[in-house]
Amino acid sequence: MNGMWAVRYLGAKTRRILVGAALFSALGCGSPGNFDGADPVDHFRPSNSYAWRRNGIVVSPPTPPTDLGDVSGLVGRWYINRGDVRSELVIKQRSERLWGTLSPDGSTDRTNEVTIDYLTWDSDAKKLSFRVEENGSVLLHAVDVVDGTMFGRYSIDAGDPSGPAHWPVYTGHVMGWRSESFDAELTPRVFDIFVDDGRYVRLRIDQNPADPFGFTGEFKVNATTKAPWSEGELPSEQVNVRRWDGTQLVFDVANGTARERFSGYVNGRNISGSIVEDGKGTTTKWGGTRSNVLSYGLHVKTNDQRREWQERVRRILYRMIMAGNPTPLSTTATLSERSLMQADAVPGDRDDDRANWQQRYALSDVVLDHTLPNPYGPEPLRRRMHGLLAVPTTPPPPAGYSLVVSLNGHLGSAEQQFQSGGIFWYGDAYARRGYMVLALDVSHRPPAEAGGRYGDPEDGDSPDTGNHAHPAIAAPGLVSDWSDDGERVWDAMRGIDFLLSQNSINPNQIIVTGLSMGAEITEIVSALDPRVTTAVPSGAPPDMALMLFHGNHPCWKWMHGEAIEFIDMSDYLALSAPRQVILESGKWDYVYSSMATPYAVEKENAWRARVAYGDDAEHFVHYLHNGGHQYRVGDSSDDTPTPGYIQVPRRIAPPGVNRAVDWEVDGETVSLDQTLFDLLAR
Repeated sequence: MNGMWAVRYLGAKTRRILVGAALFSALGCGSPGNFDGADPVDHFRPSNSYAWRRNGIVVSPPTPPTDLGDVSGLVGRWYINRGDVRSELVIKQRSERLWGTLSPDGSTDRTNEVTIDYLTWDSDAKKLSFRVEENGSVLLHAVDVVDGTMFGRYSIDAGDPSGPAHWPVYTGHVMGWRSESFDAELTPRVFDIFVDDGRYVRLRIDQNPADPFGFTGEFKVNATTKAPWSEGELPSEQVNVRRWDGTQLVFDVANGTARERFSGYVNGRNISGSIVEDGKGTTTKWGGTRSNVLSYGLHVKTNDQRREWQERVRRILYRMIMAGNPTPLSTTATLSERSLMQADAVPGDRDDDRANWQQRYALSDVVLDHTLPNPYGPEPLRRRMHGLLAVPTTPPPPAGYSLVVSLNGHLGSAEQQFQSGGIFWYGDAYARRGYMVLALDVSHRPPAEAGGRYGDPEDGDSPDTGNHAHPAIAAPGLVSDWSDDGERVWDAMRGIDFLLSQNSINPNQIIVTGLSMGAEITEIVSALDPRVTTAVPSGAPPDMALMLFHGNHPCWKWMHGEAIEFIDMSDYLALSAPRQVILESGKWDYVYSSMATPYAVEKENAWRARVAYGDDAEHFVHYLHNGGHQYRVGDSSDDTPTPGYIQVPRRIAPPGVNRAVDWEVDGETVSLDQTLFDLLAR
């Protein structure tokens, strides 16, 4: 059933979900993909080798076309990452031919360059293939080019000039970005630098809102070699940029009671220089690399500029972490009734006024089996999802039931989200309030499919409650093109599809929520799926660069390439603007920060995200509660019979210069006199 949903309902009652290509068209998801009848292996194989095979027969390579089409987004200097080996790829046009060179990252010695040949460019499909000989090996590359970025595969060693006969030879991945696409404007710029005195710093530069010809920035110490892990973290400092022309950077920043002057020069994606401190004649060296190239920046954009940035970044992320975000070829939903759940013990700080909101909903197990297009062979890829569906037993409101996709964090499950105990009780809380809730199992891959990034959990996050390891989306014999977060986000999007196929629903009220890892996925789902109207992430990681030093589980890292080279959590939040985000964080949540005031890093993250909201800032709420790593509603609890309501920071730095240096560590809050459910009902 190409593009159709099939359904099996196990239990006393039977329902059928009639959905298909029309649903995907209505949702703006596009039509299910199909092949054009060509051999899929040959159809997608790059035609860039000395000779190549079709149906097992070696034939001559095609003559490069005389009309290259549009090469404006291809020609230039690319900084690429092949299996964690950094290189610079230069592509040029000579008459109606393409040619280029490959050299080590940052090298100025032209003797290190090697020539690439057999470049083939499909300007309509934006697909590039080329060949290079390195150290006696023949490496073939086949990549997609998307808005100044590239993602694809390369052969480790083709073995002979005939090239590989099958896609499994392409066992390596390549990812990169084009200088001309991301260096055309002087801002925004982000660098991750190391200072020889032991500081690991993220430096952000952007246009000064008060001076169209000036610049401002942030200097965030994430860790130091003098303290374990991230215990050397410090609040962000504003920098005074004295010179920035794309090549030379000079800025001042406070260091305790003294001020330091940083001077440096850019070489490709790298930067290096020296520091002179006031009153001292000695210098200290520093250097680093370009990061966060997709950054929204620190400067307010117009609505049109914001929309253009959002659309571009979504296209890039779809390809980099979700293999293009394919529409399912088919989906089979299997539902089975189950009893409501209760826990032996309920946390005293569960603050959703549970006693006055009964479980007036019916609960079902849901298994969604999808088939996906396989770009490397004829057999479709497969993905299985599991969750629990809560449907209110009370009559629907005139507009229909509001919808919630609920996501667990590490060691949680869909089942735990409907138990009254534990920390993942919020699925049950929304269902008690009359929402139609789909709680999904969010888990990890089997360690053997994690690309060496992690070795636990071995059998998923909560096998005792049904949340086992989730196999990667991958063609047989090939490493997955997807990242863990990309698969999790795709699952949540398919969860939204499923909810929208139900009866008596309000398609204009779609909420995604979660705690911890579930909050991380919540932010990305909202960023990449504009159907989401409200995101409620609680205890989300505020800063990817900081997680590198804090010892957090590395499942957030991309399978191929470096996530921090492209994106940060504040950018995911910016992708949701102007839609509603209620960002929850605890004053004493040390999961992502070791500072004495750990909430400071989330205040910094919220400030950067709020910049993207501009005149729509009222749609972004930072709920800073007086707890730790936990979900909060702001209603009454067993511990506190009086509602606590949503608390927001009293001091929020404006999106400009001259910020108060201590605003991040000010934990004072003011009440909105509303609970989370009050705010959602507005």
